[in-house]
Amino acid sequence: MSASRAATLRAIQAASDGLRSELVALLRHGVQIPSVNPARPGGSGEGDFQAFVAAELEALGARIEVWEPDGPSLSARYGDTLQSSTRDFRGRPNVVGVLGPAGADPRAVRLILNSHADTVAADANRWRHDPFAATIEDGWLYGLGAADAKGSLLSYLGALKVLREAGVQLRQPVALTSVVDEEAGGGGTLACIERGYRAAGALVGEPTALAVCPGSRGAFGLALTVEGKGAHLGVAYEGVNAIDLAGRYIAAFHELGGALDREYRHPLWRSLPAGHVFSVTQIQSRPAPGSVPSQCEVHFSAGYLAGESRSDLVARVESAFARVTRDDPWLREHSPALALTSPFIEAAAAPGDHPLVADLVNAAADLGLPAPAVHALSAGTDGRFLTNEGGTPAINFGPGQMARGHGPDEAIELAEYQRAIVWVAVAVARFCGVAGEGEGS
Repeated sequence: MSASRAATLRAIQAASDGLRSELVALLRHGVQIPSVNPARPGGSGEGDFQAFVAAELEALGARIEVWEPDGPSLSARYGDTLQSSTRDFRGRPNVVGVLGPAGADPRAVRLILNSHADTVAADANRWRHDPFAATIEDGWLYGLGAADAKGSLLSYLGALKVLREAGVQLRQPVALTSVVDEEAGGGGTLACIERGYRAAGALVGEPTALAVCPGSRGAFGLALTVEGKGAHLGVAYEGVNAIDLAGRYIAAFHELGGALDREYRHPLWRSLPAGHVFSVTQIQSRPAPGSVPSQCEVHFSAGYLAGESRSDLVARVESAFARVTRDDPWLREHSPALALTSPFIEAAAAPGDHPLVADLVNAAADLGLPAPAVHALSAGTDGRFLTNEGGTPAINFGPGQMARGHGPDEAIELAEYQRAIVWVAVAVARFCGVAGEGEGS
């Protein structure tokens, strides 16, 4: 490491230590501001939280742009890529702040730091703590959005604060994009792409537990309706149980998921327990209990990997289900109905050897941290839009555990949040370059 880079590293570490209390307060304040997506029950929208982010960026001296996405325009262009159940973005602005030298095109930057302002809804009766109190207990901060994804978003903002406090002058610009609507489709990030924001690479703030995740899961839904024959339970042998029939399709579905894993694993998915994560999400039978069910509706979620297409996977499911139908005389005469259902999430993968991946790994080494795991994230994120639609290779990275999101007592470990801040600050300095340091990494 050069003397100038070592000096930058020391300055970043010192600034992070000095701002520790302020950065915790930043997270607490952000979690205390409700920003439930309006597509969710009781959704208040992201407006107040976005005003908070804009004020913080303005205080850093960022060049700020604030606008409300055009829902109808996005829907017309992106069709089923945009799954949002609301197209009304009034009072729900995107906020973008750019730091570093201004170029000829103010929206062309070296690096995008992207994360989302919206959260899912919370049933306060199921929480030990008030979802908006940002309670700290045993080194953890509890609150709605703490993990998904305000911890990530505010660690990115915190990293920019640390760089400013450390006196680091970036050689190339970085943009923080605080977007709306990720939890209901991704209109905010698509609107940033439409507005012209692009970069050599992007970090997408999601709870990866500080794993470096250049890929993200694709998924689509299916609904299968199986017809049976009702009968009194006392003479159930005179009926045809639709649930029993549906079970055959469920077994074939899971068998297919395992077979697909054996056939193909993208390199970024090889270290995960499963790549093609296939799940049954809902089962409903009719009529009410008291007779043999004459109809059963099963909902499925089929996950797939980068390098695969939804149409190919749908065809594989259809073929597996067709074999079940052919093997049973009743089903041959009463073929079940199969339909695609939302959401449709595209798989995505940035190159595993992208320079931003290397800079994240090397930043950990600079800080004396263990080498991070590098693999796909088994979840859909806005990174798919940046990679697939915007031409900006996106790496998912952030503090927090995915399993703690979307549930009661969502929480983030404060030590991991602080670690993310200094880690991102060093990675930004590496990727964007620092005035006065030598070229390269």
